Amino acid sequence: MRPIDIARKLRISTSALRNYEAQGIVPAADRSSSGYRMYTEVHAAYFECLQVMTPGFGIETTSEVLRKLQVKDVDSALRLVNEIQANLHRDRILIEETIDALETRAPGTPDTSGMEDWKTIGEVSDETQIPSSAIRYWEKAGLITSSRDPQNGYRIFNRSQIRKIQLLSTLRQVEYSFDVIGLKQAIAGMDHNDVEQIRRVAGATLDYMNNLTREQLRGGYYLFGLCRMLNLLDGKGIDGMATNKTEQETGKKPEKLSGHQQVVEFLHALEHPLKTEIEEVRRIILSAHDGITEHIKWKAPSFCHHHEDRVTFNLHGKGFFLLIFHCGSKVKDRAGEGRLMEDPSGLLEWVTDDRATLKFTGRADVEAAREKLPLLITKWLEAASS
Repeated sequence: MRPIDIARKLRISTSALRNYEAQGIVPAADRSSSGYRMYTEVHAAYFECLQVMTPGFGIETTSEVLRKLQVKDVDSALRLVNEIQANLHRDRILIEETIDALETRAPGTPDTSGMEDWKTIGEVSDETQIPSSAIRYWEKAGLITSSRDPQNGYRIFNRSQIRKIQLLSTLRQVEYSFDVIGLKQAIAGMDHNDVEQIRRVAGATLDYMNNLTREQLRGGYYLFGLCRMLNLLDGKGIDGMATNKTEQETGKKPEKLSGHQQVVEFLHALEHPLKTEIEEVRRIILSAHDGITEHIKWKAPSFCHHHEDRVTFNLHGKGFFLLIFHCGSKVKDRAGEGRLMEDPSGLLEWVTDDRATLKFTGRADVEAAREKLPLLITKWLEAASS
C-alpha cells in the first residue's frame, strides 16, 4: 500500500504520515529495494485509529495508546483510555451540578453565592484538583481574574472566579478547536450578575462534553478494531472465538519482529537516566532521511541505510550516551584517503578517519544538536555509501 493511498483516504499529507512514523506512533514501514515505504493494512488501521481517536482523547493520549499497542501492552493502553473517560465523567457531573444550582435562581437574580468567601490559589487548587500553574496560566491569558489579599499580597479568588476555573477545567484535556476557543472566551466573559448568561455558558459546555462522549465512543470502536486485528484481546475476536493459536497448533513459528518492533520493545524495557533524551534523538534521526531504517544491533538501536548499519547508539556510559557514526561491520581500507567527510556542524569527535562519536549528557545537548543533526546524518549516509 502506497503512502499516497493512505494520505488520500484520510485527507492528510504524506509528510504527516512520515512524522507519525518517525515519532513511533505507528510501526515503521518496510522498504522496497528502491527505498520507498511499503505500508500494510495494519499501518492503515493505525493511521485511521489515530485520526478517529484524537478528537475524543487528544493527540498526546492517543499517541501513547498506539505506542503501547506496538509493544503489546494493551492493559496500559486501555488504562489510559479509561482515565480520559473518567475525567470526562467527573467534568460532566461538575457542569450538571453548576446548572442545577443555577436552576434554583430566578432570571435576573445576581449570583452572589460565596462572593465574600475568598480562597487562596492553593485552596482553590485543592478544591478543584486543578494545578496552581494552570490557574496562573488562565489568569495570565485573561480568562480569569484574581484579587490580592491586602495583608500579604497573595492571590485570592471568590466563588464567581472559582466557578470559571471549574468550567475551564472541563476543557483542559480536549483538542484545540474553534469551539473550545469560543467556550473559553464565553467562560471568561461571564458576569456573575447575569445568571442567565452563566446558565447558557454552562449548558453550552455540557453540550460540548456530550459531543466529546460520542467522539470517544467512535474512537473506542476503531481502537477495538485495531486491537482485534493485532490479536491483543486475550485471543478473543468480536464473536468470542479464539483467534490466537500456538505454534504447536499451527505448525508455524512465531513471526520474527521487524526492526522497528525490536527497537520499540527495547526502548520500552530500557532503564536509563537519559531515556527521554535517547528517544528524542531517535526521533530526530528517523526524520532526517526517508531511507533510514532501524533495528537492534550490538545490543542497542542501530540505524541503517540500504541495509547497512551507519549510526548506532552506545548506551553503556553512566550519565551519558553516544551516537557512533561508522561504516558498518565490513570496514573498507581507507589508508591515505583522509577523513570520510567534512563536519561543518562541529559536533563529531573523530576516533578514526571513518569513525566518529557524538556525546549527549542531557537535554541541553539534545537541543544544541537538534538543528544540525539531521543534515549531519544525511551527509554521513551519503559519504559512507560512496
